[in-house]
Amino acid sequence: MAQTTLSARMDEEVKRQFDAFCASVGLNASVAVNLFVKAVLRERRIPFEISSDPFDTEEE
Repeated sequence: MAQTTLSARMDEEVKRQFDAFCASVGLNASVAVNLFVKAVLRERRIPFEISSDPFDTEEE
């Protein structure tokens, strides 16, 4: 199976925390993202609830 690269931009601190979490459960970021993508494809939905917070005023 051919492989490709997926690139995503995120806050440096968020990435550091994500890497630390992944390491704590025996994964790396690449494996965690692949698990997420496979769950999306298997379930044909985002595997968690997404909602809007009307009080969130942080601008990106």
